Amino acid sequence: CSRDWSSDVCSSDLETQAEVDRRLVGLNYILEQSVELESIKTLLDFGGNDGKFIPKFEHHVDKYVYDISSKPVEPGVKKLDLNSNMIFDFVMCCHVVEHESDPDRVIEQVLKFGDNETLFYFEVPNYDCPSVPGGVFHEHLSIFNPKSISTFLLRHRLMIVDSVKYSDYIGFLTRKQ
Repeated sequence: CSRDWSSDVCSSDLETQAEVDRRLVGLNYILEQSVELESIKTLLDFGGNDGKFIPKFEHHVDKYVYDISSKPVEPGVKKLDLNSNMIFDFVMCCHVVEHESDPDRVIEQVLKFGDNETLFYFEVPNYDCPSVPGGVFHEHLSIFNPKSISTFLLRHRLMIVDSVKYSDYIGFLTRKQ
């Protein structure tokens, strides 16, 4: 299942609520359509800055963020050390792998926080779409389109459960095979 959205919001300022809301469209769609929300008790936002991109839940979810920044985290979010051996129900990795010259290393780090029951959500800019006016792709070291990111995920033995395409982004809900 895949769905397209368009957005008139083109701000690259991640601090605005409009940009946060815009970046949550795909993830919220996947969660509503393809995930039994009550099954998520623990969530990790891998590379999630301060945790502001973690979706809201109607029930209690232990929320964690792993990020190299020293920013304080949002209320209700805990920082995770990369050496942790925690296993999560849901791991999101949004707009991280494109910033890495070795995205395979990042995927391996992400996968260590899940088992065969864990759902993983990966989101990247879609290079098949025109760039956002003003350009935000200048700092991306790896580029993806729907075919290359799906091939990348399959190479890491991830089964694609669902996908979403919206604005200039593509997201994939996956599970270990």
